[in-house]
Amino acid sequence: MLIPVLYSAIYTPDAYSKSWVQKNSSSWGKGPIGETPELFKLKNNIGSTKATNSSNESENSESVAEAAGWGPYTIEDLKQQVDQNDNGEFMMDVISIFYTGGDDEVQQVVKGLPVETIGQAMPETMRNEAGNRIRIFRLMMNCCIADARPISIPVEFDQSIPNYKEMGWYKVHGVMDYENWDEFTIPVLKATKLVPTAEPEQSAFGQRQ
Repeated sequence: MLIPVLYSAIYTPDAYSKSWVQKNSSSWGKGPIGETPELFKLKNNIGSTKATNSSNESENSESVAEAAGWGPYTIEDLKQQVDQNDNGEFMMDVISIFYTGGDDEVQQVVKGLPVETIGQAMPETMRNEAGNRIRIFRLMMNCCIADARPISIPVEFDQSIPNYKEMGWYKVHGVMDYENWDEFTIPVLKATKLVPTAEPEQSAFGQRQ
């Protein structure tokens, strides 16, 4: 047991290359991770306390992802579960945004809302005929960083893509939208601003249960 753990610790890269991200996003050509998100609802513990600072980002992300079916989902439910910044934008992580693609009811609430998120930037290689899209991703782990996989969403700009560094960390501000890609519903963030930012202290999220 100790040998595999030591091997992972020694040979797991601290930073992943663009080719690694593309290779480990299963069936990259089919969508963000090649499969439709399982049914995903933000309807969890409506009375629960929101995260109060960035150190609780992971806990807030996990809370957002749990499914519960507590009746019709509303904007008030979202406000109880997701913090807003000073500009009223909902601060949602990339993984939570991605998984909203599995819940029509949540999409009805989230579509058109202003959102702030953080992720690493890459070129968009699919459905980007206008050349005005990039893709941002975060890593999701099952048990440790050695088995992490990228979860990503397209980011679309109104005109040309601003200058950015591939694999750099960015804070993205924009408005949520959704598109049908074959049998998948894909969240698309219509960006209004792309701002360089520091890598978060916790750059990967644990698997949601």
